[in-house]
Amino acid sequence: MSTLIESKSLTDGLLYQHFHPHIHAFTFTDSIRETIDAGYDKIIELDTYHAQNGLHIQYLYVLDHITLTSYMALKLQKATALTLAELTESIAIVADTFLAAVIDRLMMPLINQEAQSVTRFFTTEQEAFAWFEQRREEIGY
Repeated sequence: MSTLIESKSLTDGLLYQHFHPHIHAFTFTDSIRETIDAGYDKIIELDTYHAQNGLHIQYLYVLDHITLTSYMALKLQKATALTLAELTESIAIVADTFLAAVIDRLMMPLINQEAQSVTRFFTTEQEAFAWFEQRREEIGY
């Protein structure tokens, strides 16, 4: 079971939560530049820390009734290009079926193939947390 360590709003449209051991959840309720930039900055900070310390990071992205904008796509592309090969990450995305399909088709081919990254789409947060448990058992941390 994952225990909540920290919860704070990074912007009006972005809630950040940190769960034990290495789960970082981002709940987006809008896709304006301020929100996307705040998420991007936090993700780069977390990626760097976890890569430098050899830690497995698990991201949960909850996309609550948002649309994929060109700015969001640009920042996603930039973040995935910067993903360090040393980083082991598990990414769970909770989104409606249409948005999940768009992200899967447009963004997944752009992910750094050298990175140790696995992405899955879910319809509920509970499914994502169950998968995180499974991934920790598979990886060993």
